[in-house]
Amino acid sequence: EPEPQGPGRVLTVGDGDLSFSLDLLREAHRSTDQHLELVATTLDSREHLLSSYGEAIAVTIAELEQQEGKGPGDKARVRSRCLHCVNATALAETLGDASAQQFDRIDWLFPHTGQKKIQTNRELLRAFFVSARGQLCSGGVVRVALCAGQGGTPLEAPHRKYGDSWWAVEQAASAGLVLTSVISF
Repeated sequence: EPEPQGPGRVLTVGDGDLSFSLDLLREAHRSTDQHLELVATTLDSREHLLSSYGEAIAVTIAELEQQEGKGPGDKARVRSRCLHCVNATALAETLGDASAQQFDRIDWLFPHTGQKKIQTNRELLRAFFVSARGQLCSGGVVRVALCAGQGGTPLEAPHRKYGDSWWAVEQAASAGLVLTSVISF
């Protein structure tokens, strides 16, 4: 039987309620030929999540921490774990023992500083790309979901004035990364 294919080693960052990470995990379990080693992270502490989201987040965390699906030859085909207090702009310093791992893909959905100053969000993206590059394996991919127009690419609709965007291409380039595609989320 062929080896499972799929996303491989995936790091999700800033996944506030861990719903995106849980969906990735569940999709890998539904697929019989998908390999996934997921490290799901939040910026908040576990205690803060529990006080904010209650029992629902406790169930989500438990599912993320207990999932292991077997593949051919009883090798683990799906594994996941959940880490807290992980800063997307300082991954090597805050990932703990997972910082030694190189990832095939790093996903961050809708990053934002919480401030309206566009420059702070540009800096957030730049710092993230620099940090993420150090955790990528050769050929690895970083995926960032932004609201329409925030990235500043010509493919986005609605199109914003360039000065009103986060300059995603430039922020990625400052980390030695290259934009390869823009797709609708």
